This record gives sequence, C-alpha cells and structure tokens, in this order.
Amino acid sequence: MEVVVKSNPANAHMYNAPYVAGVLPVPDDHFKPVLYSDYEATQQFKQLNEDIYVQKEKSKPIDRKKTPKAVLCALGTGVLFILYKIVKKRF
Repeated sequence: MEVVVKSNPANAHMYNAPYVAGVLPVPDDHFKPVLYSDYEATQQFKQLNEDIYVQKEKSKPIDRKKTPKAVLCALGTGVLFILYKIVKKRF
C-alpha cells in the first residue's frame, strides 16, 4: 500500500527557501527616521502626557460614598414617628 502526499503550493516557501550564498537580497525601501529638535520633542511629550492625564481624570470615579436611599427612608420614617409621638403627647 502506497501513501501519496500531494505537495501544497501554498506552503512551498516554508520547505523550499531560496538558497542564497554570498548574495544579499536588496530591500525595496528603507526606514527613514524623522528627526525632531529637543524642544519640539519635549513639547509633544508634554502634550501627550497632558492628554493622558486629562483622560485619566475624566474616567476616574468620584470617591464619594453615598448613603443608600433605603437607609435615608428608614431614618426619615423614624424621625417622623418620634415627632408624631411628641406631638401626640403634647396635645
């Protein structure tokens, strides 16, 4: 019994890399660095930090602890009951 494996042309470059001996392929283009002055780079860095700080402050939750409404209602009901007892006793 023979097993036949068909070669996949999509993966041919993985197995059959081009043999290069002493010849380097020339790249199509090269990276051109952009030079900034120290002043301009510092200004851009400060602006970036300020933008990050402002966004961070906007997204930061307020650190106020709110009393739940149920507790306020219970306290209000208790105060009204005490006032009712005082008014009833007076009159």
